[in-house]
Amino acid sequence: ASAPVPASAVSVAIDDDPEKVGAVLTVLTATGEVMRVHAPTLWSNAFTFVATETWLGHPLTPMQREDALAFLAGDYLQAYGPVTVEDFVWWTGLPRNRCEPALLSHEPVAIGDGYLLWPGHIRAFEQSRPVANRVSLLPAWDPYPMGYLDRSRLGRPEAIDAAFDRQGNSLPIVLVEGRIAGLWDFALSRAGTC
Repeated sequence: ASAPVPASAVSVAIDDDPEKVGAVLTVLTATGEVMRVHAPTLWSNAFTFVATETWLGHPLTPMQREDALAFLAGDYLQAYGPVTVEDFVWWTGLPRNRCEPALLSHEPVAIGDGYLLWPGHIRAFEQSRPVANRVSLLPAWDPYPMGYLDRSRLGRPEAIDAAFDRQGNSLPIVLVEGRIAGLWDFALSRAGTC
């Protein structure tokens, strides 16, 4: 895997059962020895795989399990804050007794109702204000609506029900001022225009 290759090419190269190769690739990505890189489309799970050291130019630095969780908690807090401990528990699938210390290790600012904010974001958060009718078009599976257990911040219950499929994946959403206002789609004409 010195260049990105599909799992099927790995199976052929080592002449082994594709199911076994898939399981081994899953373990190798979990340990950081191999990376999953681009899939052919946004809707595909047909990733290609490449050796981490080849792709990055160096191996990943090993971390202790709790240090890695604290690192992840910091990135989550910066990307999704304000968040609750319950949001992070849901997002990671890990128990609260591991998630809470990981979040709190960053000394987040408690802003009320259990919400925590990255300390460096407090000034921007306090100065934020609505911008009249700001519209955002989010693609399916956009990270923003997928980051929270409590999705009520995104809109009314009926809007939330319409914006997520049965598995909980977000559909292409129209946000107005950060709240779900509808869904969007497109179709190509024969001339290749939208």
